[in-house]
Formats: sequence, C-alpha cells, structure tokens
Amino acid sequence: MKDYTFEEKNVHLLKNPTRSEIINEFQRLRKALGANDNLLIFYAGHGHWDDEIQQGYWLPSDATLDNPSNWIPNSVIKDYIKGFKTKHTLLIADACFSGNFFRSINDQKVQTLHFRRSINIRAARQ
Repeated sequence: MKDYTFEEKNVHLLKNPTRSEIINEFQRLRKALGANDNLLIFYAGHGHWDDEIQQGYWLPSDATLDNPSNWIPNSVIKDYIKGFKTKHTLLIADACFSGNFFRSINDQKVQTLHFRRSINIRAARQ
C-alpha cells in the first residue's frame, strides 16, 4: 500500500464477500464519503452476462449460476456509484462481462462525454 500512497486505515478488503457484504459496504461508503474524497473500487471475481435481458452481473461468493437471487446487477452497482458524493470515483472490475458495464446507449454517451472532458483537461495542462 505504501507504493500507492493508500493509508492502511482507508483500505477495506472484502475477501470472498457475499452479496450482503458487498451491498453493506456500498451503503457504508455512501454515508462515509464526501465531496473531497476519492474512491477506488477494485472487484476481482466472477461475472455473468444474461443475453436475453442484456444485463451483466457480479457473482459474489454466495451466488450460484442456477439461482440469480444473490447476483448483483451492474445497474445496481452503477446506481451506488452515482450516489457517491466523491470528488473522483474509479471502478476497476476484473470479471467476465465487466466490459459490458456501460453498455446502454445513454451510458455510452456519458462515457464519451467523460472521455472528451478528460482529453480536454489533459490538453489544457500541457
């Protein structure tokens, strides 16, 4: 953690978390973080894509492929991220189908806008 300047007290590791533990952590972060905070979320785990409804999911440790009751839809994760009042939030997801996280047309427009803004900011700094 020293290489990345994260203070140990600010790192919350959920090892093999259940659906409930992930949702509880999102709730805790939503209440704890403010406008001057930065947030990095790293998810390394299983994912699933439901082609019929065009929806991706995180599969926590208590999920099974034959029962979606413990799957976490990408839409729920996006809603939590939107609710964080942080200065910057970065989500890194290392899971199957995580590349489909922002798949809808509206989300692609948002991504393009953020991408353009980041290019403009970098260009202004140079």
